[in-house]
Amino acid sequence: MNAPGPPVLMIGGSGRSGTTVLARVFASHPLIATVPEIRLLTDPDGLLDFLSGYEAWSPYVMDFRLRRLERFFHDLRRGGCVHRILRGMNRRQCWRRTEVPHASFEVVRHCPDFHTLGAELIEALTAMKFEGEHAAMRFFSRKSVRIALPDRSAA
Repeated sequence: MNAPGPPVLMIGGSGRSGTTVLARVFASHPLIATVPEIRLLTDPDGLLDFLSGYEAWSPYVMDFRLRRLERFFHDLRRGGCVHRILRGMNRRQCWRRTEVPHASFEVVRHCPDFHTLGAELIEALTAMKFEGEHAAMRFFSRKSVRIALPDRSAA
């Protein structure tokens, strides 16, 4: 595949496999630019956390996990509130000598279709959605429940 622009190398791996060290080695070269890790798979509320919920399935837990995964994608797309605060502080030069690392990183710069892909994944994980509520929802304005069902055919 001959895409315009410089070549891109994606580094991936499980926790403690050396991906961070490898990325730092590449980053030490003056002609290579790196972006911060997107720990989409391994972070709390990431994909592995969501999929582990299938082992102890309940409608409430899966609705909760779907919402948290969706919020995680949303925060990644926008750079997260901490990143926005740090970026704003850096603009105002509150930290004159300190560069805020990765403060301006947003996943959509590197994957323009991230929002669409994330929405499609949430839709694919949602087995059904219906108007209704469970006990904890009486404190919130949401009146819909989404349920993800484990795929028994894969077992």
